[in-house]
Amino acid sequence: MSGQEKFTEAMQAALRQAQAAALRREHNEIHPEHLLLALLSSEGVVPDLLQTAGCTIPALQGRLEALLEGKPR
Repeated sequence: MSGQEKFTEAMQAALRQAQAAALRREHNEIHPEHLLLALLSSEGVVPDLLQTAGCTIPALQGRLEALLEGKPR
């Protein structure tokens, strides 16, 4: 059993989205910011939980994008 088989299908999809986001930005590794952006764009529980906690999703996405711009390529 490979490592990814231990994740749910939704998590595997989020990991693929995070990897694609890293590649688009020419990053050599997947950072937590890539993964959080992927989870925020999903229809899963993460966006709902963060909104319930008072987070503004578009503002968080913008901040994550800004952080990723500063990562080395």
